[in-house]
Amino acid sequence: MFGLIMLSFALAAPEEGVNKPLTPPTPEPTQEAVKVDFFAKIDEKTTWQILQKDTDDLAKIFPGVWDSDNQSFFEPTLNIPKELRHPHLYAKVVALKNPAMGDKAFMVEYREGGSNGKILKTRFFTLAPDVQNRAVKQTIYEVKPDFKIGDINSITPENLIKSEGCEISFRRRTSGFTGDTSGNCKLLMKGGKTIRSSEHHDIDANFWEVTDIGIDETGVRVYGNLDNSPTKLRKANIYECWASYRDKTISNISTYDAGGEMKLDFGANSARLLLRNVDWAIGNNRPSLTLYLYEKNNDIAQIYSWTDEGANRIALASGDYQASCTKQ
Repeated sequence: MFGLIMLSFALAAPEEGVNKPLTPPTPEPTQEAVKVDFFAKIDEKTTWQILQKDTDDLAKIFPGVWDSDNQSFFEPTLNIPKELRHPHLYAKVVALKNPAMGDKAFMVEYREGGSNGKILKTRFFTLAPDVQNRAVKQTIYEVKPDFKIGDINSITPENLIKSEGCEISFRRRTSGFTGDTSGNCKLLMKGGKTIRSSEHHDIDANFWEVTDIGIDETGVRVYGNLDNSPTKLRKANIYECWASYRDKTISNISTYDAGGEMKLDFGANSARLLLRNVDWAIGNNRPSLTLYLYEKNNDIAQIYSWTDEGANRIALASGDYQASCTKQ
């Protein structure tokens, strides 16, 4: 009997709904997909506002003392061929307070061999937003040949020659800017010759790399490194120093930490000080602020001291000489 009961259970018809195909659940309503256009055009007003901030930021970077001392100091040690070495370039950029030139106007003085070297050229330039090209436009002005610079804040555009086609378009690059000429730059040189010029700049708060090439009408390179490598300038910190020899002291010596040189008139024991923020191109030495003293104008420093890069103060003492420099 038990077996018949079990068999009847096995043969019984399945309950209603058992083993029927499952019906897929109704999907939940979803939000409509949003299309993002990463290349959407920014309206002109917003573009101008962005470029105005870029202009303000770039205008804060330029002013100051810039020097390629570190590059030119190490190139002989690195066995760079003489024909490929970069000249020691110094540039001092001053912001003008000159309504005639606009609210973002500057003068830059270039010297060869440091702050006491020969003046290579003096330029004026302005910065302004360029909405059409989405860049900060640097407009270059050369000084007229018959004009002598006096008070730089009295300069007017009539005293200058605008370098047509030589505008540089700067665009933001992370914490700095890159800038290039358009390719149509022609400079009128002394004697009436025309130079076709191109410039590339990479600048931030601490470093300024410049690649400039000038080709004359016959195709001869007039300036610019033969391998098109940039001149590397460093933004300098200003220091005030004093130095003494026995009972004679010279005070209030202003210099800078990118190869700033100070001549010390101690009569027969005259000397030179040199302040350099060294970023070592060889070895494992850490960057360091170094103060050198050259006795009797020798070419090799007899005394030197060093401390942390960009330190607020550095000093040395040896024999009858003492010196100290304090960051301003």
